Amino acid sequence: MSLLGDTINPNPLVINWIPPAPDKWNLTTEACAAATNWTGTYITAISIFESEGNHPVPISVSVEYLYTILPSEYRQNTSNTSLAAWYYNQHNENIDDPQFYNFWNDFEWNFPVKNCSKQLCQKIGWKEDPDLAGVGMLISYYIVAILTTIYYILLLAPDLYQENESANDHHAITSLLASGSHEEKKHKKGKEDQSLRTRILRAFRKTVNKFLLADLIFTVGMLGAALWRFHSASHHQEIPYSTFNMLVSFFMSCFSVLSCLVLQAVAKAKTTDPHDRHIYRWNLALPWIVIIPMMVALFALHLRDYFKTVGDPSDESIKRIVERDSEFGEWVWLNICDPWQTRKIVEVVLYIGLALLCINAVWFFVALMYRVFRLWRQERTKRKGTSNINKGGREWVAKAYRYTRRFDGAGCGVMMWAFLVLFHIYRNSSHATAGDSDGGSQAWSFGQILALAAWAPTLVDLFNRICLHPLVDKYHDEKRQREMEYGKSKLSGGDRFATDQTV
Repeated sequence: MSLLGDTINPNPLVINWIPPAPDKWNLTTEACAAATNWTGTYITAISIFESEGNHPVPISVSVEYLYTILPSEYRQNTSNTSLAAWYYNQHNENIDDPQFYNFWNDFEWNFPVKNCSKQLCQKIGWKEDPDLAGVGMLISYYIVAILTTIYYILLLAPDLYQENESANDHHAITSLLASGSHEEKKHKKGKEDQSLRTRILRAFRKTVNKFLLADLIFTVGMLGAALWRFHSASHHQEIPYSTFNMLVSFFMSCFSVLSCLVLQAVAKAKTTDPHDRHIYRWNLALPWIVIIPMMVALFALHLRDYFKTVGDPSDESIKRIVERDSEFGEWVWLNICDPWQTRKIVEVVLYIGLALLCINAVWFFVALMYRVFRLWRQERTKRKGTSNINKGGREWVAKAYRYTRRFDGAGCGVMMWAFLVLFHIYRNSSHATAGDSDGGSQAWSFGQILALAAWAPTLVDLFNRICLHPLVDKYHDEKRQREMEYGKSKLSGGDRFATDQTV
């Protein structure tokens, strides 16, 4: 069947065609493809047409829908022109005709929503933000979670909290983590253990602070992007609103903060120099002074946005007031397509994670005040020329602080993985519902590549320390050995020459 183009003008036509009665049209599931095509086109295009005189659906789509539901006995004597002219006059000019009023309601909305909701969800143009939930971002999130977990497990051994990094420490750690064999290994004096297990432990131990700093910077970037997203949704009416993107931006920002807390549980200063340790502490404290206010602001914006409703405030399926035409598609998605059960679980876990972050924020300020108090007390003690006699109490506080950090790191690690798994499930559920309408799910963007590149320095450093450093050390050892042998041979040759001269 050749359908009419969008530029048809049926006004000069003389219409003698008599349509079927409203209850005779075939509104069955066989017409779902044409019905959802019409309704989906209407939903995605409605924001373009603001006046009532313009209709957002091309007339060819309307004619195709009408022809699909037309009774078979009418098709032979009905032309496309007749259908288009009748639709134009009846739908646009006499839509309040009592005879066809209910028919048009079923035609436009009731039938596609009630009988073809699955197909309709694939036609309304739902899209995710690839810079937030694209393939590259998903890989980046998993890199963070996996590396964070490995760092926490490998650096949790008590001996790794000692200040010295001697060869004996490495030997003790290796023996502690060895599976069954605790035989003492003999090394040459002054030569460190170069086994694979020890190299891995040493590499993760020496790169944890670099990875933590990269994670902190990534977290600040995530929070800044989420804040801008909420601000844009409120102040730029032309930007389409997406509950999925808003919720996920807040959700994964909390995920990034949790990963930083896990790393902080096992990170420490590299040297025993007091100046270096103070710099290390401030490098960790300053980002948190930025992160905590950003989290508070983001939570306030989330609550303000979350509790705006349409109609009955008790309607749990609507979380955003429809203030503009561009949000009509989002309204349809939330009421018909959104995997609300998964979203509810995501929201519950989000608030549990926020409670954990609040506890950590309080703990951070308490620890910060305690360190400031200690510095003030040390300066006061120096000025008075007295000694600190409460060393036992200070050691008890340090021990309690160390164990609290470990338990907190474990709790944040479990919550971090819960966030990531739920995000993955929510993302896949939304993709399965949207079908082909989500054109950006597999698209790569600059932001995704940049997110992956953020972890490249840490991965390269780990590879160098585990794989390349032993080869370089071996090369230098062999070179040094050859130089020593060459020096000995030259020295023995010089001795023989001196002996011959004496004789």
